[in-house]
Amino acid sequence: MSAIGHVQGGAPSRASVALVESAEAPVPWALVTDPGPARPHNEDRWRVCDATGVFALADGMGGYNAGEVASEIATRTVAELVGALRAAGLSNADALVRAVSAAHAGIVEFAHTRPECLGMATTLVVASIHAGRLTVAHVGDSRAYLLRDGALQRLTRDHSIGQQMLDTGRMSESQVRRLPARGILTRALGIETEPPVADVVELDWLAGDLLLLCSDGLTDSLDDARIAAALDVPGTALGARASALIVAALEHGCTDDATVLLAGGARAAVASH
Repeated sequence: MSAIGHVQGGAPSRASVALVESAEAPVPWALVTDPGPARPHNEDRWRVCDATGVFALADGMGGYNAGEVASEIATRTVAELVGALRAAGLSNADALVRAVSAAHAGIVEFAHTRPECLGMATTLVVASIHAGRLTVAHVGDSRAYLLRDGALQRLTRDHSIGQQMLDTGRMSESQVRRLPARGILTRALGIETEPPVADVVELDWLAGDLLLLCSDGLTDSLDDARIAAALDVPGTALGARASALIVAALEHGCTDDATVLLAGGARAAVASH
């Protein structure tokens, strides 16, 4: 489906895997999400704005009040603001950082007026494909990857206890995967009054590049090698690749919400929004 010039987003149903795609957009994309077998609803939310080349994904934090409300506020805010901030003269990176801070403020303000939402929080990863550049900002452990010429590069570093353990060099990734506390976040939107620092990465966007945004339901279940194998299938539609990732995650024990947002691929020209 195509919605060029409009913001698309989703509040997924519990029933089954949900697929949304826009093959004719300036940057083609596809989204697949599943709540997993253990939860009654899905706290992942996403937004795409074809007109500005903005892609956002957030994972409301399980165990916190109204995590799905926080993730909805976060994705909606950044998708609506980034293009306007660029038009006002901000660079790609500054626009993303400002939008992430605004998303945090929106979550905190909303929670203060509704006691039932107090303490709600979310991760956020947002990408801008604009004028031949890819810019990514993130807070939490939702990730961004780039597949280029068959090689998969992780663009984000998790803000989590698990990542901190990896950084010490005392544990391998396979060992960290077995830690019960690995998913505790060290940064998230909505927890503190002051906005968390968003990490930003920027690089050239080349024809054929494929961007992956995903929640930790995917990456807790599949390592980077399995993700790369599912993505590096030239000639396969984005929706099919996204679906294959979710199916593989469920087959490998995924119990959490899992969302995959792919953008780019062989048909995607260098965006010049």
